[in-house]
Amino acid sequence: MQAFSSTEFTPNMITALPYGYGASQVAAEHPNAQYETFHRCLVAEMARPKSMPVNKAMADSSDASYASGRLDHLGYYAHLDSDRAECDAQVLEPLFEVWFEEAVLEFGWTVPENYTCYFDWPQHAVIDALTEAQANQYKIQTGELSLGSLYAANGEDFNASIERMAREYGVEVAELRKTLFINAFNAKNQQASYMTAVANASKAAQPPEKQQQEEGEDASAVTAA
Repeated sequence: MQAFSSTEFTPNMITALPYGYGASQVAAEHPNAQYETFHRCLVAEMARPKSMPVNKAMADSSDASYASGRLDHLGYYAHLDSDRAECDAQVLEPLFEVWFEEAVLEFGWTVPENYTCYFDWPQHAVIDALTEAQANQYKIQTGELSLGSLYAANGEDFNASIERMAREYGVEVAELRKTLFINAFNAKNQQASYMTAVANASKAAQPPEKQQQEEGEDASAVTAA
């Protein structure tokens, strides 16, 4: 090519550089070996205000064991319950009171003097369903948990559910409630102990003359046998 000669070219065909500079291949230095750690730290910082574990925020539990995965979720679910309670107090309850006041006037409902409203939130994900079910069964038997509370924790209404179950089984609601009560307290003779305690309490509440009369009848029945 001679000096001061010209040639045609299209855009992006050649690279024009300032005097003294030369072109070179871009070095593939990024992302480097520390990028994964850097990315994990960023996700952890974003999830920390909600007490969300990193494995849940990243949807990746490959670096977590089964026990640590369950343990990390305890704080997150506690934080979530706190947020739900705050939402109940600041948003749902005031909104319900306004709506309920208008509904009473519109439909002519009879309002009890003391009423309480509850809001059913979706249940937290259960990792070990069998262990959770056994724990709930023990709490129900000891009176620490009721079926209504358990259904509410699952986001369901107990009264509506038991009515639906009664229709499916073809029995009365009262009969189904009695069956559930017996099943709940039947383990290790708890139902028999409960009925004995009720009978003793009822007997102790009777007048002394009535107690002596029943004791005499029981003694006569034993003698006759």
